[in-house]
Amino acid sequence: MGSGLSRRSLLLAVLAAPALTAVLAACGDNTQGAGANPPLPTAGTTGDTAGTTPASTDPASTVPASTDPVVSDPTSTDATSTPGQDDGTAIAHPTGADDVVVRLAYVGGFVPPNVAFASLPTVLISGDGLVYTEAVHTEIYPGPLVPTMNVRTITEVGLQKVLRAADDAHLLRTPPDYSAQLNIADAPDTQLILGAKDGTFVHQAYALGLADPAETKDRNVLNGVCIQIADLEQYFGADILGPDAPFVPTAYRVQAAPVTPEQMPVATEGPTSRTVAWPAEIGVPLASAATCAVVQAATAGMILSDADQLTYFTDAGVTYLVAAAPLLPGDRC
Repeated sequence: MGSGLSRRSLLLAVLAAPALTAVLAACGDNTQGAGANPPLPTAGTTGDTAGTTPASTDPASTVPASTDPVVSDPTSTDATSTPGQDDGTAIAHPTGADDVVVRLAYVGGFVPPNVAFASLPTVLISGDGLVYTEAVHTEIYPGPLVPTMNVRTITEVGLQKVLRAADDAHLLRTPPDYSAQLNIADAPDTQLILGAKDGTFVHQAYALGLADPAETKDRNVLNGVCIQIADLEQYFGADILGPDAPFVPTAYRVQAAPVTPEQMPVATEGPTSRTVAWPAEIGVPLASAATCAVVQAATAGMILSDADQLTYFTDAGVTYLVAAAPLLPGDRC
């Protein structure tokens, strides 16, 4: 299959995912030599906020904890504002449903383009106080086409703890140079995006936490904060979080690549590929989704949730390999 979109590559990526997740789940090993509970980093590099992207500012909303499935619309344009306290100690952050306050993810690495497109963040905290994390999946192949997410609430006190840890580590400012001499190939970058103090700060480091002893001071500090954000309950307290619930998206982002019958896998035993017609009522032809397109859950949700990693879609006489993921706060096509 051309363009790196082969189902064989996808299978290899899926089979490798649990091992990679085990290595990366806490942003890699803490090379500072801390124990099971590393302290909040307090050292880092200095800098200013020049060149940062302004964050949005509109009235806050309160989201109660619930054990029911949570439906959230990340495309909402509700007004937001930056919260504060009379004593001025709170760290201001955007509060809109589509605003990203914290986003920890792994980007790049040696994976097919369709796998990279459908990848989800490890942790995402939106401005309206929701925490998104990828749900646990079975390792039976083929797995679902669309990865599922869980969502829970976080209190403003809890979010302030997270932002304070980042601020104490000097991460709410212009990022330093995270480059290092590493002998590691095809690893992903750890990417931490922080939206606070009227700015957006993107910290990105290749193979973070996987090299020893080549890590630098700045990389170690970033890694320490990532370890904590990857496990909010352990490092910031279970009392700041509501119960986990399935996330019910209102929209999905999709990417489609045409394939020929020769490019589709043929199995002599076990699971085999199948083709499904792409409904016209979705309103988005797959020919227009070569890079990225947004489809609504009301029309596309059922057909996407019923599909697995061996499902192909036909549209206007063409067969497509489709990658799909829930549309999350901050996602853009």
